[in-house]
Parts: sequence; C-alpha cells; structure tokens
Amino acid sequence: MLKQLFKKGILMIQQLSYLNGLHHLHKNKVIHRDIKLANIGVKLIAEEEQRLLQNNALSVFYNAQYKLLDFGLAKQLMNEELTNTYVGTELNMAPEILK
Repeated sequence: MLKQLFKKGILMIQQLSYLNGLHHLHKNKVIHRDIKLANIGVKLIAEEEQRLLQNNALSVFYNAQYKLLDFGLAKQLMNEELTNTYVGTELNMAPEILK
C-alpha cells in the first residue's frame, strides 16, 4: 500500500499540506513542539470515506484535508523570545536534544 501512495504522489501532497500548516504557525510566532505522526490528522468527506472502505480507493487522499493536531505543548513566542525548555515525545526527538 505504501508503494502505491508513493507512486500516486499522495505523500508529497500530505507533506506540502503539513509544511503550509507549519508556515502559518511560524508566521504567527507559534511553535508546535510535538510534531509526530500521531499528531497529524486526515479528514475525508463521507462519500470519499465510503469509497476508501469499499474499494480501497487511495485516490481519495488527493482531496483529503491534512491537519496538525494536539497543540497542548504549543507556545506563542513574543518578539524575539527563545524557548529553553525541552518538551515533546522522547521517541520522536532528535538525538542531540536528548543528550
């Protein structure tokens, strides 16, 4: 199934959607601080959801909406403020952060 997603370019559409969301956050000086697969949602309209369930029609993902979820650790920055707290899910953190 993953091979089919790559072939259809769906993963690129998803990535661009996430990047647009991050760009919007950063433009408004908001940092998410817990980006991981579990915090990314997919919204399908009801008809597309039925097509996926009945026919395994991966093309429904072209028209899906992809959204960042769980802003519980998000922070609004003021001016040129930096953050120095380490938050997030350890399994998804960069190794240099865990040192």
